[in-house]
Amino acid sequence: MPIPIPDYSRLQATKIHKAFAYELSVRPRQSAVLYSQPSVYFQPCKITRIECFRFDRELSASLLRGTGSDAICGLLVISTHSGAYGLKGFAFASSTMTTDFALWASLFQRMKGLSLIESLDYVQSKEEAWGPLRAETMAAAVMDLAVKLGQPSGNTELSEPLDRAYLFEHAQAYVSF
Repeated sequence: MPIPIPDYSRLQATKIHKAFAYELSVRPRQSAVLYSQPSVYFQPCKITRIECFRFDRELSASLLRGTGSDAICGLLVISTHSGAYGLKGFAFASSTMTTDFALWASLFQRMKGLSLIESLDYVQSKEEAWGPLRAETMAAAVMDLAVKLGQPSGNTELSEPLDRAYLFEHAQAYVSF
């Protein structure tokens, strides 16, 4: 069972905190927009890198302040050859992790090289096997990437680079495909 993610607006405004606290209320509308766009626009855009960060206890405690739970928190990052990336933070009870983190993340490996629409179709086809948390996490990251690709290039908030040093400093585990 996923852990509810509280409002983190009072925390330091970093990309990680923003991605972790991102609201999914507009996702259904964005999904419809992605499928209504000409496939010519999204077809050449393929996923070239998938990264999963599992945060250490310090950052996890910061993100889940006040919930009093032992949880696994992390960040999923998917990238394209153009440098655009989609983010989605996740949190779930540590008791639900039945395998190690690398095995948990390895199911995403087959998505490398797929277009955005193919990726969403693949996630939908694997939702039952993956479970709702993993499927929702990947679908949200793909939608975040699609939204960023559809924005004007002058939008500086969307084009800011990730603070990779901060991510690696607080990563208990890291998996990349």
